[in-house]
Amino acid sequence: MVGEERVAHPVLVQRLLGRAVDEVLESADPAGVARTLLSSVRELFRARADTEFDLSYPRGRRVVEVANSYRGRLRERGLVDPAEVLWEAARSSPHRRPVLVWGYPRLGPAEVARIFNNKGRK
Repeated sequence: MVGEERVAHPVLVQRLLGRAVDEVLESADPAGVARTLLSSVRELFRARADTEFDLSYPRGRRVVEVANSYRGRLRERGLVDPAEVLWEAARSSPHRRPVLVWGYPRLGPAEVARIFNNKGRK
């Protein structure tokens, strides 16, 4: 589960992305380039694009390298970008198991507690 405390604040996003741009591209204006690349990086994250692939286009390769560096900086802090929250939540959610409830027209508090307390057990 991805709690609100794990989602990077927009100010931190800009700072970490700027550092990633500075590291990868060695730009004279890392903050400006970070603002320019933010939408592309977020689109990669939203699409859950594999950022490990090799691109033959230099621009695409630079965006992927910046995205990898930025994601690494986020993970060092235990954070996720707002654009990848859905994928991280889906990845980290517990495996659901179907439960068959037979013979009861309604579940009482004790039965509900038993079902939800056994959700992780096999």
